[in-house]
Amino acid sequence: MKQPMPKALNERYQIDRLLGEGGGGQCHLVFDRHDPKTPLVMKSVRLHSQDSHTVAAFRQECQVLRNLKHPNLARLLDYGQVEDLFFYISEFVEGDSFKEAVVGMDWNAIFALIAQGVWGLQSLHDQGLIHRDLKPDNILVGKVHIPGEPDRQDRLVLKIIDFGLAMAQEQAVATSAPSGTLAYTAPEILAGKKYDQRADLYSWGVVLYEAALRHTPFQKTKRFAAYLEKLTHGQVDLSPLQNSDEIPEGIVAALQGLLAKKPSERFSRATQVLETLNRVEGEAYALSFVPLDQFPQLISLAPIKQNKSGKGQMLKDLTPDAILEGLLSRIRRGQGPEPGRWSENYWSAMLQSAPWPV
Repeated sequence: MKQPMPKALNERYQIDRLLGEGGGGQCHLVFDRHDPKTPLVMKSVRLHSQDSHTVAAFRQECQVLRNLKHPNLARLLDYGQVEDLFFYISEFVEGDSFKEAVVGMDWNAIFALIAQGVWGLQSLHDQGLIHRDLKPDNILVGKVHIPGEPDRQDRLVLKIIDFGLAMAQEQAVATSAPSGTLAYTAPEILAGKKYDQRADLYSWGVVLYEAALRHTPFQKTKRFAAYLEKLTHGQVDLSPLQNSDEIPEGIVAALQGLLAKKPSERFSRATQVLETLNRVEGEAYALSFVPLDQFPQLISLAPIKQNKSGKGQMLKDLTPDAILEGLLSRIRRGQGPEPGRWSENYWSAMLQSAPWPV
């Protein structure tokens, strides 16, 4: 019989509601009585009601999180044990999975999220770790509630989460059992071969491929053996991306480097994705973390709100660079005023609500 979750934990964390559950445990929305306005996430497993592998993975995840210090990686705030309940507390990301977050998003905004993903993944690899389960559900995009800091409604942050399968690179030998979610798993892992951080880069490539085309490279078949054969030995077909006028050339070039079947032909560092975008798309992304206040592309994913008269109104706290980027993004999407309608009144309405003197 499943034990009910207590209403409070350690006389500190007030448990609000269940967010989700799976083989790796349960996630609840909680509030810290020391900071009752900031929602947090509690992940937990029970010692006696779940198998030893799940409990071991949970302990391993806590150990990994203790050593992770990067804005684009999950952040451990607290952990402990109450009777048979193991738990840890982390930041709450109010948003969606990467796959859902990018729907309808301008490619410039997606580039900005990709940059955050690259920074987080490169930091993980630089610490000698492999995630081993990169997939859209483990890459969250949204507003991050940070204890002790005011909420920023205009900041979208990407966070890589769920490190239950993370492993030190020196431990990832050929005898390691396959891990992760099949559709996103690198072929060398499925083939039982030795692997390294390049396996994560393949998974990251599948995530980006799916973001572009809304499906993974290999479709499931009725026969599982045939599907596994394609995942293990098949070559990803990039022609649907190459033949699309809607997918930037930089994305296609990056996927060529991420989805190579042979690890020796694949990118070896996550930052090579940004190097490719910089070269092919003329971008100028830094290869390491940039604070959000210096990263205007993240601020204005939907910077213009339409009032009843149809005139544009700017959000009050956007920087000039963010406003310009937002306008250009809307123009590229065909959402700007029709030709001939860039009137003086249109510009005046925007400038009067901009955050600088006019």
